Amino acid sequence: PFGTVLIIDGGSGPNVEDYNGIYVVEDRGGSGIENDGIVDLFFEDHQDAVMVTHYGWNYAEIWIAEPV
Repeated sequence: PFGTVLIIDGGSGPNVEDYNGIYVVEDRGGSGIENDGIVDLFFEDHQDAVMVTHYGWNYAEIWIAEPV
């Protein structure tokens, strides 16, 4: 749901340490993306997105943060 807090460990691709962190769900993507185990992160520009890996995607561990 919107507002859900996710904690992301971006794995081992180049520069992923720049994208590890805490994110808030503000968009849920398109056709069935939630059911495929895919998270789509927003980047300001294409160059930032492809820095995650050569292809612009990477495997990551993701946790849903519980409210305290």
